[in-house]
Amino acid sequence: MLAIPAALTLLSLIVTWRTFPHPGELETVSPPPLHEHATFPSSFWWYLAAMSLVAIGYADWPLIALHVSRHHLVSADLAPVLYAVAMAAEAVAALMLGKLFDRVGLLAVFAVTVLTAAYAPLVFLGGLPLVVAGALVWGPRMAAQESVIKAVITAIVPADRRASAYGLFDTGFGIAWFGGSILLGLLYDTSLTALAIVSAAVQVAALPLIVLTRHRVGPDLARRAVPSHDQPDRGW
Repeated sequence: MLAIPAALTLLSLIVTWRTFPHPGELETVSPPPLHEHATFPSSFWWYLAAMSLVAIGYADWPLIALHVSRHHLVSADLAPVLYAVAMAAEAVAALMLGKLFDRVGLLAVFAVTVLTAAYAPLVFLGGLPLVVAGALVWGPRMAAQESVIKAVITAIVPADRRASAYGLFDTGFGIAWFGGSILLGLLYDTSLTALAIVSAAVQVAALPLIVLTRHRVGPDLARRAVPSHDQPDRGW
């Protein structure tokens, strides 16, 4: 059964490759190449720092499933249903965040970070209704992680450095998520209250860095690119 979606994924990739062999040609406005000796703009590093804080405070689903099971909040046969609820929230949020990102840019990442910072207190400190609410909040963070969080990089890094930027970003994000998973696991065995506080606090701490990224992106783009008169000024 799992081979079916895997085969469809490969088929869609092949069709896309044949239809759009040079995806760079699809861009209408892109940051021009950096100077010869430049690596990445400062806004990239601030953004990576912000998203690393988010990753540290973002528990993977197995920890949530463990909590739900250990405290008998749902029966074993309903645990997958709770995960399905979270995935449904992710699917809906992906569409909404994409629309929002096209309109307001980085403000979409700021907004979803504010929203999802509440998932840990809801999931780990509440009863079943709050756990369900927490799952609905947890889903949009996963949607953002797979979509708009990475889309920001296209506005920061020029196309000729973008592959390296994505690789570096995923590495940094993954290391932070790994370290955060260990931290939250240790806190779970110590204090659920401490887990909820730390998770929410580190995600809230990312907000000033997102704002700083916005201020860095503005001057960077002003110096390196001439805005198209056909494109609206999206500010954030």
